[in-house]
Amino acid sequence: MYEIKSVQSKDQQEKICDQCGIVYDIDTMAYAVYEDDILIGAAQFNIKGQAGYICDLKCSNDEAVFLLERTVISFLELCGIKDVYLKNDGGKLYVNVKPICRH
Repeated sequence: MYEIKSVQSKDQQEKICDQCGIVYDIDTMAYAVYEDDILIGAAQFNIKGQAGYICDLKCSNDEAVFLLERTVISFLELCGIKDVYLKNDGGKLYVNVKPICRH
């Protein structure tokens, strides 16, 4: 079973990023995903202006990647963000939050 948790401290975030092979960025927030209490992935993200940016997303399981990404997008939507960009090697992937998050 997967469990996604918000990362509560910068020290914890740095350790999780190191374990996942992600470069720690102090200017981001983070979520971590666990399977049976074992860390299998993490995401770092931030808010700039009226947009959210998923800066790093790394996970050892495709299903968990989807859940982790969806959790970040839901959090950003609850913060009033309507536009989310996923940064990757090829540039940015744009996501309009409105059709995804309907509360």
